[in-house]
Amino acid sequence: MSVAAQRSDIWAVLQRYPPELQPQANQPQSCQGLGGAGGFSGAQFWKVLTLAGTGCLRCWPAEHPTPDRLLFIHAVLQHIQASGCAVCAVPYKTITGETFVTHHGRLWELAPWMPGKADFAEHPSPAKLTAAMHTLAEVHLAMATFPAISSVPQTSLGVRARLAQLQHWLNSGLPKLQASLRAEVFPELLPLAVEVLERFRAVAPRLLTDLQQAMHRQAVLQPCLRDIWHVHLLFTAGRVTGLIDFGALHYDHITTDIARLLGSMAGDDAAVWTSGLAAYQTLRPLTSDELAQIHVFDASGTALGALNWLQWIYLDGRTFESMADVQPRLVRLLSRLNTLAQGSSSWSC
Repeated sequence: MSVAAQRSDIWAVLQRYPPELQPQANQPQSCQGLGGAGGFSGAQFWKVLTLAGTGCLRCWPAEHPTPDRLLFIHAVLQHIQASGCAVCAVPYKTITGETFVTHHGRLWELAPWMPGKADFAEHPSPAKLTAAMHTLAEVHLAMATFPAISSVPQTSLGVRARLAQLQHWLNSGLPKLQASLRAEVFPELLPLAVEVLERFRAVAPRLLTDLQQAMHRQAVLQPCLRDIWHVHLLFTAGRVTGLIDFGALHYDHITTDIARLLGSMAGDDAAVWTSGLAAYQTLRPLTSDELAQIHVFDASGTALGALNWLQWIYLDGRTFESMADVQPRLVRLLSRLNTLAQGSSSWSC
């Protein structure tokens, strides 16, 4: 799409919002393109200066979500805000009351620009860790009261999906993936890819047992973020002042979020795991089954996440706006895979 066509689309979308939410035409930087903002989802972002303040305009990928799914996501965000938790970027409404705009087959939304910086990796601290886990617990408690949640205990949808994914790799997927590893695709990545497959084969039998056992644990499912990690938390002076990116939000068990966020912040540091879990439990205590489920989600997410990257690059031929960021992500996952292969536990109950 040309720059002129893109500007035309942006203007057409923003015209659907009240005047105070439209960019100030007399300011040349009133709509600043951010590309994918460092993400890998395929969404595009713009920073918009309006009379009501700074906003974030997002164009969702053509593939997802569906309009019904986006309505659900926005309804959950509105519920979180109404529950008194103000860290989520809740989309603004258009002049006709919708929370998103459909334009040329794409879904667009405009939300407040949340304050703070996603700088935990650069400047980690116990205070930030505690603030992050408190925020996650507060969001979980708010989402637990979302209307229409079934009270019937169920197996985690994430556990079901990961077991099916693991069985696919073990049944037929690994040889095909191995054969697809070609140096010309991404030369710097090939040695890492080979090592990832080796470590995956070492940990897969134990993961299979753990996931099969997790299938027998049932609990009430509620809306969960499902893809929360440290770059989605914005900090100001050690406090969480923004929580962003809700594209994966769906029903599951809260342990999937705890494992995802804490795994990204603690890695294999047992002391950080212990502190993070303790901070979360000051607001929302966890049962022994839930603690065990966190470990299953963390271990399986690490292993299957590494293979997802290889599938996207070598089998699916996907490219990303920030390809330079792919290798560091895989290096971190491989480091954690090595720990799993050695039989070490990243944290203790």
